[in-house]
Amino acid sequence: MSVNGFGGLLVGTVGNYTASTSQHQYVHVLDDAATFNVILLAAYGLSPQPYSPDLSTLLNATDAGLGRYGLLPSHTVAPGAPLAAVLLTHAQRGPNIALDIYTLAAQHDATHLAVSVSNYMHGLDLSTISDDRADQLGEFLVTSSDFVGRDPIVRIEDAPVAIG
Repeated sequence: MSVNGFGGLLVGTVGNYTASTSQHQYVHVLDDAATFNVILLAAYGLSPQPYSPDLSTLLNATDAGLGRYGLLPSHTVAPGAPLAAVLLTHAQRGPNIALDIYTLAAQHDATHLAVSVSNYMHGLDLSTISDDRADQLGEFLVTSSDFVGRDPIVRIEDAPVAIG
């Protein structure tokens, strides 16, 4: 389920990053073992939960998996996907953690994950969102209480504009 041959690792050799012996071929990856393990589990649709990765590892793995390794959000973090379930478990720990996951979803246009995570962002003080975080969110906006009960994702072009 990769759109780029798992970052080129599955398509022939990868320049200076490939070494081989008479029996084995070795490929250098840029990620640490814990992160790469989560990426591989996500690629195979398996849960990382038995390995108890911390939130940082999950976020790094999801970012690298969806970015560098070309995994599809529709497969990796779709509703019911094991990685999405583990991320949602972490999101329940508080609105700031949920915002971290929401930001990751926004960066990869993983709307289903963002919608699910937004349920755990109630109580988030919007004034604490930095300019850098707002840039990371891109066209995704965290909705205020005025939008509760509506679509939890509001894109800039759909957001109401106050006139006057």
